[in-house]
Amino acid sequence: MDLVEGWVEHVRELSRGHEDPDSDPKYWACNQYHSDVNLSDFTKLRYHYKVPEGIRLIFPNKADRPCSPPKGHIAIMNDALAYGMRLPLHLFFRAILRSYNVCPYQVSPNFWTQAVGTWLI
Repeated sequence: MDLVEGWVEHVRELSRGHEDPDSDPKYWACNQYHSDVNLSDFTKLRYHYKVPEGIRLIFPNKADRPCSPPKGHIAIMNDALAYGMRLPLHLFFRAILRSYNVCPYQVSPNFWTQAVGTWLI
């Protein structure tokens, strides 16, 4: 049994007898979540957060999910931009994300406030 299987089994043991679907690992992914950004807000993102023209932004369609963006793209939260994430990502932030082996969508928006504060110091 590898580490992931062991962890999943541990969680199942802790949640036995509970009817909560959140306790089942198959529901942990964000497959059921879709984008709530509207086209009007989306068009303002580039201007408001000063995203360079060289960075291609695509409006998510109804089938797109944060955990499975189109090939060659990443999903980001509007809140991440509001809390300090900027595009293109500075090498400092890329290194942090790479060290944790996560993409920008996998960290909380508050992470960006903390990371930017650390970078400024």
